Amino acid sequence: MSDPDNPPLTDEELAAFERVPDTKAIRKALRLTQREFATTFQLSLATVRDWEQGRYQPDQAARTL
Repeated sequence: MSDPDNPPLTDEELAAFERVPDTKAIRKALRLTQREFATTFQLSLATVRDWEQGRYQPDQAARTL
């Protein structure tokens, strides 16, 4: 079922979207606590929490870590 005012995106349109890393999945794969992750990558604990809770997204520089 499709909404004519909001058609589904094509594969090309979806591919053009910028992907945001899943910080929590990365941290868990590294077997780190939020505090350990923050310390390892010289981030504040609040920043890691905000990323994981979807309040903010990592900027381009942080995405390259």
